[in-house]
Amino acid sequence: CDVQPSDAFEPGRRQGILRTLPARMAAHERDGLAVAHYLETHPGIVAVRHPGLESHPQFALAQRQMRGSSSLFGFTLATGELAAIKRFFDAVTLFGRGVSWGGHESLIYAPSLSVLKEQTPERFAAMGLPAGAMRVSVGREHPDDHIAAREPPRAHR
Repeated sequence: CDVQPSDAFEPGRRQGILRTLPARMAAHERDGLAVAHYLETHPGIVAVRHPGLESHPQFALAQRQMRGSSSLFGFTLATGELAAIKRFFDAVTLFGRGVSWGGHESLIYAPSLSVLKEQTPERFAAMGLPAGAMRVSVGREHPDDHIAAREPPRAHR
């Protein structure tokens, strides 16, 4: 939900924001899952971590405990080469860069490109993340636009 503190105190807007929240969240979930399904079939991606995918190790648990899923999830590129990861990251057009999840805009974050500025590759590997790990939050753009923007993702071939 993208509600600013000042908006929450405006009586007229507060009701409208809360009234449309279920529809907006359903759209976020649907769009995030559509992008996750696409990535799961892409040859340049080796893993997609989204609780709404049947391939997720805790899919059954998520189905029992959650209503819907999320537009925030992770995936791993097939490459671990930092130059190729940076080319992929720089080539993504519809996602802003950052980790401020929960807004209406789509965001992407590449831990290896941020953390390795401060850590050695060995310490990064010890954290348990592959170098090609990405974290995304799918916003309110149409999921077909995201899919088209990634096709073909030449940056990591």
